[in-house]
Amino acid sequence: MNVINLAKSTFATLAFSMLLTSAANAQWSRTVTLKNDSSVQIDRFYVSPIGSDIWGPDRLGNGVLSPNYYTTLQVYPGRYDVKLVTHSGSACKLSNMDFSSSDTLDVSNLALLACVALTN
Repeated sequence: MNVINLAKSTFATLAFSMLLTSAANAQWSRTVTLKNDSSVQIDRFYVSPIGSDIWGPDRLGNGVLSPNYYTTLQVYPGRYDVKLVTHSGSACKLSNMDFSSSDTLDVSNLALLACVALTN
């Protein structure tokens, strides 16, 4: 086998391998849309295993989620507790959120007010 054919064969193998890895990762993670339909800014958003008080990193990173905007997050399918913190510092904890079948988490004024009242 000459060098050109070997290079083509290696490239094809690598490309196919990357495609399989990408497909495998796609089934192990899911994109969830977080929509802020409220009138307040969401400064932080955390995800943790159900019943755990150990929250992961802020999933918004250095950003915030302004009213009437959305962002997408990568999560592993399953059920989680989530916590969001508004710009005023009010915290809201939502328990047992199903990210295995739901693609969107909408945060409305009414839902946010009820959640903050129950959380604090």
